[in-house]
Amino acid sequence: MREHRFSRATYRLLLRTYPREFRERFARDLDSDFLEMARSRGAASAWRRALSDLFRAVPLTASDAAAERARTARIGGPIVPPGEPFMRSLLFDLRHGFRALVKAPAFTIITILTLALGIGANSAIFTLVNAALVRPLGFQDPERLMLIYESIPGSGRDRFGVSPADYIDLLQYQQSFSNLGAYRTTTVELSGGGEPEQVDAATITASLFDVLGVKAAEGRTFLAGEDQSQSSVAIISHSLATRHFAGRSAVGATIAIDRQPFTVVGVMPAGFEFPRRGASSNATPADVWMPLVFTPSQRQARGSNYNLSVIGRLREGAPPAQAVADLSALAIRIRDNYPADLPLKITIGAVPLREELSGQVRRPLLILFGAVALVLLVTCANVANLILSRSLARQRDIGVRAALGAGRLRLFQVLLSEALILAAFGGALGLVLGYWGVRAIPAIATTSLPGVSTISLDWRVVAFTSVIALGSAALFALVPLAAGHRRDLHDLLREGATRATGGRRQHRVQGTLVVASVAFAFILLVSAGLFVRSFRNLVTVASGVGTTNVLSAQVRLPLTGYSEATRTRWFYRTLEERLRSLPGVRATSVASDLPLEPDGE
Repeated sequence: MREHRFSRATYRLLLRTYPREFRERFARDLDSDFLEMARSRGAASAWRRALSDLFRAVPLTASDAAAERARTARIGGPIVPPGEPFMRSLLFDLRHGFRALVKAPAFTIITILTLALGIGANSAIFTLVNAALVRPLGFQDPERLMLIYESIPGSGRDRFGVSPADYIDLLQYQQSFSNLGAYRTTTVELSGGGEPEQVDAATITASLFDVLGVKAAEGRTFLAGEDQSQSSVAIISHSLATRHFAGRSAVGATIAIDRQPFTVVGVMPAGFEFPRRGASSNATPADVWMPLVFTPSQRQARGSNYNLSVIGRLREGAPPAQAVADLSALAIRIRDNYPADLPLKITIGAVPLREELSGQVRRPLLILFGAVALVLLVTCANVANLILSRSLARQRDIGVRAALGAGRLRLFQVLLSEALILAAFGGALGLVLGYWGVRAIPAIATTSLPGVSTISLDWRVVAFTSVIALGSAALFALVPLAAGHRRDLHDLLREGATRATGGRRQHRVQGTLVVASVAFAFILLVSAGLFVRSFRNLVTVASGVGTTNVLSAQVRLPLTGYSEATRTRWFYRTLEERLRSLPGVRATSVASDLPLEPDGE
């Protein structure tokens, strides 16, 4: 016991070689540990361990204590010990992490650019997914809207539109929907305000906007009787009103549609798009809406003109499956109205409007989204490896913090602050790259995607980018912490002093990250190869129609001035002769429909 008291007194004197901050916090613990070791293993073993710690730790703790005092003086406040408010310590760590990253510009720039590429690819594809699959349709209670279609077994097509005569029967017989509306798209000549232009238009029943649950931003929508007789009224889009009226009110103004005067009775809200892209037919967004008036022959014709798109709003509490069953039963009743010499066995079905608009693109978009998610995983694996390699140079700092009593949560906060800075800059740059990437996608690749014409960086895209950036930051902070969580404090201090290359566990983590990165990259490479091969096979399929050096154009003549067949034929013959006389033109032709293009008739 006397020997232990003498050794303990001597050890207490040696503890004074540590900095004052270190002694105030840890001298009592070190003293008790020394005494316990002397009693259990003997004084010689305790002194060997104590002297080894002194020679290694005193220079480190002294230099780091001096550096901490200098940093404290620069930031104008004390070093935050454990127990201080979280935000105060986090701000301190963020300032410290920012200065550390500034001192390593090559590492910082490479890491931010790598993160930006991975996050940017995900942001670009999520922007498309958001526009096509996530963003609301802009209609009231869209889950209650269903698209109604007709099918003719043996026709070679899955579905058609609805004929006017069958639509009238549906209005009379159906019980599952509170209301129905029909429309079809067309192009019209718009004149009366400068050079004439061709614009996309839609003729709609007066009930359609009520079915959709939308109202005009200015003026009104169509009245109930305006689709029963020829009414020269029109509703225009906000973009068309802005282009043609330059801030003036368009309501009450007269425009010439196909050289006939129409009175503008309403302007739809900004951003309103109808028809929506993605539908199997009548999927071109319109700038002009006019009343759909059925002629007497259309009301009575059976077996033709299957070109109407019909939307119904389910009654309150009516399930979609029940509506589909009711329509299937109604088809038998409607078939009875067909002439006996026209044995068409039509069927009637319905699908939710959201499914109709996005069903064809949902799977390809989700597959593409999964592919870029793998790109992000490869990016995270590479960046985590960079950060883990950089953490070797920070072993001394981590060891000293642990020696000063920093817990695992505090060490995680230190690592997280630096990762947050990298992820914030990488996420912001990735958001910009993603937006540019979406804008760089060729227009031909997006004309069939619903909602793509109104792509914007809304809160969903920003929130998604922020989540993956924060998730990446947490991963980057956990990897170096997990790589050394079982390592002894003395090992950390020793490696920091001798600039060792890291422990066995750290090498295993780095090897795992490399293997994961190569595996994900291999999956992407194989998938890309299969995609390129499938695309090559698709474009080389012989369609039976020669398309090399062949151009097509659509021409629509207004009824006014071309109501007689002789004048219409004269126009097309003259057009064909003039085209044939152009240099480089070998042959011309005029047709009502292009090959392989369904007309729905």
